[in-house]
Amino acid sequence: MVRRYLLLLLLSMAIGAQAQLLKGKVTADKEALKGASILVDGVAKAQSDEAGLFSLTVQKIPFRLSIRHMSYVPLDTVISSLPKAPLLLRMQLAIAQLEAVKISTGYQQVSIEKLAGSYDVVGNERYQEQVGANVLERLEGVASSLSVDRKTNKPSINVRGISTLNGERGALIVVDNFPYEGDIDNLNPNDVAHVTILKDAAASSIWGARAANGVIVITTKRGQYGQKVKVNYNANVSLLAKPDLNDISRMSTSDFIDMEMFLFDKGQYTSLENPSSSVPLTPVVELLIAKRDGNISVAEANAQIAVLRQQNNIDNYTDHFYRVGVNRQYAIGLSGGEQKQWWSASVGYDDNHSNLNASFNRLNLSLKNGFRPTKNLELGIAAYYTHSKRHSGQLEYSQIRATNGSLPPYVNFVDEQGNALAVMNQYRAAYLNSFSGIKQLLDWNYYPAEEALLSPNTVKLHDLMLNFNAKYQWRGFSAQVLYQYGRQTTVNEQFYEGNSYYTRNMINTLTQVSGGTLKRPIPLGTIYDYANNQYSRHHLRGQLEYQNTFGQRHELNVFAGAELRDEFSLNDNFRRYGFDKLFGSSVSVDFASNYPRFLGGGSIPITNNTNQYYATDRYVSLYANAGYTYLNKYTLTASVRRDASNLFGLNVNDQWNPFWSVGASWHLSRETFLGWKLDDLRLRASYGVSGNVNPDMAAVTTINNDGVSVYTQQLMTVFKNFRNPELRWENTYMFNLGADFALLNNRLTGSLEYYHKRGTDLFGLAEIDATAGIGNTMTKNVAAMKGNGIDLNLAWQHRKGVFNWRSDVNFSMNRDEITDYYLPINLGNILLVGDNRITGQVGKPVYALYSYRWGGLDGQTGNPIGFVNGQPSNDYAYMTANARKPEEMVYEGRVMPTYFGAIGNTFTYKGLSLTVRLSTKFGYFFRRSTISYVNLVGNRRGHGDYALRWQKPGDEKQTNVPSFIYPLSSARDAFYEYSEATAERGDHVRLQYINLSYAAFKQSRYTSLQSLQLFVAGNQLGMIWAANKHGLDPDYPNLPPKPIWSFGIKGSL
Repeated sequence: MVRRYLLLLLLSMAIGAQAQLLKGKVTADKEALKGASILVDGVAKAQSDEAGLFSLTVQKIPFRLSIRHMSYVPLDTVISSLPKAPLLLRMQLAIAQLEAVKISTGYQQVSIEKLAGSYDVVGNERYQEQVGANVLERLEGVASSLSVDRKTNKPSINVRGISTLNGERGALIVVDNFPYEGDIDNLNPNDVAHVTILKDAAASSIWGARAANGVIVITTKRGQYGQKVKVNYNANVSLLAKPDLNDISRMSTSDFIDMEMFLFDKGQYTSLENPSSSVPLTPVVELLIAKRDGNISVAEANAQIAVLRQQNNIDNYTDHFYRVGVNRQYAIGLSGGEQKQWWSASVGYDDNHSNLNASFNRLNLSLKNGFRPTKNLELGIAAYYTHSKRHSGQLEYSQIRATNGSLPPYVNFVDEQGNALAVMNQYRAAYLNSFSGIKQLLDWNYYPAEEALLSPNTVKLHDLMLNFNAKYQWRGFSAQVLYQYGRQTTVNEQFYEGNSYYTRNMINTLTQVSGGTLKRPIPLGTIYDYANNQYSRHHLRGQLEYQNTFGQRHELNVFAGAELRDEFSLNDNFRRYGFDKLFGSSVSVDFASNYPRFLGGGSIPITNNTNQYYATDRYVSLYANAGYTYLNKYTLTASVRRDASNLFGLNVNDQWNPFWSVGASWHLSRETFLGWKLDDLRLRASYGVSGNVNPDMAAVTTINNDGVSVYTQQLMTVFKNFRNPELRWENTYMFNLGADFALLNNRLTGSLEYYHKRGTDLFGLAEIDATAGIGNTMTKNVAAMKGNGIDLNLAWQHRKGVFNWRSDVNFSMNRDEITDYYLPINLGNILLVGDNRITGQVGKPVYALYSYRWGGLDGQTGNPIGFVNGQPSNDYAYMTANARKPEEMVYEGRVMPTYFGAIGNTFTYKGLSLTVRLSTKFGYFFRRSTISYVNLVGNRRGHGDYALRWQKPGDEKQTNVPSFIYPLSSARDAFYEYSEATAERGDHVRLQYINLSYAAFKQSRYTSLQSLQLFVAGNQLGMIWAANKHGLDPDYPNLPPKPIWSFGIKGSL
């Protein structure tokens, strides 16, 4: 009996020893950390909740306690005896790049460890290293797989390259859980907390339509429950260096005058000297005419021409038009919270003045509040307001031209006293002088230095967004309702003052003089154009979610919901003549009648810019997402969504389209069977389909108002879309395989991914029955493409005493290829569209550069040499003929970079920090501009290559620029312009930005000041290496931007 009792006692003691309870709390940066995995002797036992709390039972003592979180440095300790009080475990971020502990998809906040999809996070510290008023500009060269297309006919921000041919190309922008459809310039970058880029189908397919182009999720700053009042401030000023117009390749003034004298002797301008001709002639040609006709002496003409040879209107323009631009930016944010509520407010103001004195002013206001009236219910409201105003500045250099071409390089705009000079524009001076006796005519001269000031343009914008959300939670379930209302109004006002050239020319053109009687159908005074564009949206979302952990082994997260989106846009335009700004009055004119032109003959009506347009787009969506994790190591995810829109399909099945994805991840480093040790290793794979849409297309017949008829004075309508019942959504299928890893005690972290995508049902032209009366082709879902690529991210951190070095690298490879595309005309010349249009060749990239085969220059004539049937030839008419086949063209390569990326380094010593970031692009080509003799003679468009032209035998060894011949040959020019001789590699390395900061003050218990930082930042610092030998910037082939230097202060209280 005693033995039995002792045995039971020992057994109960053993059982009690095996069932000891350990409690603790995990924190990071003084905040509770949710989602941290708690491991005992390498086996996952628990996970911290929203309050950072966890509890688990241990079977033996001592044991090794490990805390793991993807974003934080692993924490390991040996527990030899259980503490009486809960353990307090503090974790530190592994790398500054992963400042956002959770990934925001716009539908949920999810732990990095529970994602099977592809994503990239730009944390606040990295994001704020640059200065500027635009939110998205700071992402280039910082976020992996993201590139900015500045070359094609559809500029956009691309994630993993192009996913469509003729659809909407830009990435979907999401701000605080809702798609943002307004002007992205409305957002204040100082309000951004972090940015998440969703790259594959598993990450983005939950967004359905338009997710095929990638999703950029912007999360703005907010307060926290229980947070003390905090004040953040930022003030900076940026200086914009004057652009250097000498970066534009130009013909020298002396060469230009020599060319004009040569052409004059050849009789090039003789036909334009007819007294009835109104075509403007250059000052040098007018001097040559006057000298020939004996109106001035040879010496006087030569003296005046010699003076003109010394003039350069680039210098004249730079001195009197350009100025150093100045941008000022101020921002202050306040946030705080108590046990049951949090709040935040911010104010931002930008005051920008460009190099041409154009101004941009923006005021941003935001107010957010969240509160918990009960334990399970959370409510939130947010209001965002933006007011901005743009005011035009001086004319761009490229805008100052005559109606028949560019101005000669010797034509100045301002004299030495600063007075505006008249320059050639629409009519020859001698021709206008023949009407000098008609005193009633207004001055018909053009003064570009004054024109912009007399034709001011102002754009005012008001943008209001209101967000509301309510979330109720109980026993792992939650129900959430989100609603957003947005309204944006843009008013564009264009004034043409009474003494502007635009107004004077319009009045004079229709002025009628009969004897001593004068009649002006267009009254004196200001011409006023008004455009009012309004956009409003309602977005409602309802969502149910269930999240729970079962037996410390199984974790399930499921949510499903529906959303409705209604968008309305309205454009209203009109014009007023004889407008009085003070009283808002105007003079009525007769738009119905035609009036004879004072010059040139014929009759025309008075321009009437009245027009109205409105559209309503509606979208309905159903969606669901599920994630399951076993042993905190194995994760499966799935999502499905169906979108419907009034844009598509007359059949219900065409209006609704399903998008879906599946994914899996394996936290391999948590396996006990591995014989080697890694700090972290996670494998993931996903496959799914996302969609795309072009709002300008519709399956039903749609019409647009097209102004007022000059005959009936009624609004005209035109067909915008013809009935197209088979039109439906585009689809993009994507497979993604990735690995996340951490080595060397988390000093080295990174990810490597491979993806393959396939676009089907893409918008493209298809042949239709021509007897339908609407043409031979129509846009349908008939095109297809594919692509693949690699994304690599590496981050390294090394600390030694007070010195810290942090480095990160992102590298991307992307290749796309057309697999199905119809071209109505598929000829070789169609491929020579420069580098800004789809070439449409199956098996080749979407954008490709093609050239004529080049054989150099003829040593005796300087003529360019091509090839016909493999033999050298100068038959330019045949070589440039439309009948040439595509296979006869030389394929140079891709227009979009195949490889791109960036490397950044941050060095910190005590309070001093220096960040330097380089960006790279490789594996692509561009067409450089060069001399075209036809354009030079026809419209005075010169080029610096004129000085490099072949002039004598032997020059062909040093140059590829053909000789100048007269008469001209347009086919010869076209052959050279689009030959291999002008195709250049676009590979380059760019200094993206640098940032030098000094922490002048750190947090102290003796003051409320938490931090104070002084900084200097440089952006747009230019290339440091380029593959082409001409020093051309492939991203900015016309005029590269100059550096911007910013000086500022920021900190917190």
